[in-house]
Amino acid sequence: MAEVHVIGQIIGASGFSESSLFCKWGIHTGWPRLHFQVWSQDSFGRCQLAGYGFCHVPSSPGTHQLACPTWRPLGSWREQLARAFVGGGPQLLHGDTIYSGADRYRLHTAAGGTVHLEIGLLLRNFDRYGVEC
Repeated sequence: MAEVHVIGQIIGASGFSESSLFCKWGIHTGWPRLHFQVWSQDSFGRCQLAGYGFCHVPSSPGTHQLACPTWRPLGSWREQLARAFVGGGPQLLHGDTIYSGADRYRLHTAAGGTVHLEIGLLLRNFDRYGVEC
């Protein structure tokens, strides 16, 4: 079987208005996609969503620098006001909406910052199974 091995790390983030950021991430199968949820924690210990994002894993072996832009749902004006004063805010019900364009076009969103990654990509047995990159 042809294999893709991804080794890397999150280098940092830029462009977020919030500080004290942390990131949850995962890999979607098929040709791999990395997806992210960036969260911030305020001085009261409350966590709120700073952005969702995803990026495709490159198809060529080697070391790659990736920049993954993020976005977050805005919600109604009441939800925006509550987010500003109380924290929290709207979140996605289904995580696959992050990279699926089917439902995402209906959302009102705000741009977040960018997550910066450095990954190394190893491809194994691609030539044996006739997979071209």
